[in-house]
Amino acid sequence: MKQTICWLLVVVMLITLTACSKKETKETTEEATTGSQTEEARLPGKLYMVGLKEGEEPVLKSLRISGNLAGSTEFNEKKAAAEGIRCIFELDEWVEIYPEVSGDKSKLCVWVFVHNEDQSQYEKMKFSEEMKGLAAYAEVSGDEADAYASFYLNPEDHNPGYYDFVFTYNGKAVATLLTRFYAANELQEKSDSELSQIMKGLEAQ
Repeated sequence: MKQTICWLLVVVMLITLTACSKKETKETTEEATTGSQTEEARLPGKLYMVGLKEGEEPVLKSLRISGNLAGSTEFNEKKAAAEGIRCIFELDEWVEIYPEVSGDKSKLCVWVFVHNEDQSQYEKMKFSEEMKGLAAYAEVSGDEADAYASFYLNPEDHNPGYYDFVFTYNGKAVATLLTRFYAANELQEKSDSELSQIMKGLEAQ
């Protein structure tokens, strides 16, 4: 009788453990699926707001970005926007960023990192010039109306590829922009229409 009861208890425990294991596996799978669906794929040339609450006005409203090597004046001086921003540059090209901000432009900085798929890291990050993996850093300065930030990536120190522009306001990340840097002299001979096609091609990938 005692042996029978012991065997019954063992069977009940095994069934319970199996059921719990299946439930945990299901919940883990559902969480992973939800996460992959809610994580928005980044498109080059589009501003993505960081930590913006529903109904809250973004600090960084729009951008105009220009370079000094590729594209005509018309190509580089388009109106500031939140999408379709110039996002292709050469490694040795000076990049100038003209922001539209709902606040003091002098509190805005741009940090350039090699692209990271985990964009959530920027929301938690404490920014400093000694950060590992930082490719460039610039503060917005100048007259309020024409304030801008500028920098370039030295081809001797950096590789062609995708980079994240991370914009901070008072030291806190407020927006990101995915860009692509090409090798020196790779874009200079391209026409405005060819440069536009390259940007559209990046968006379609």
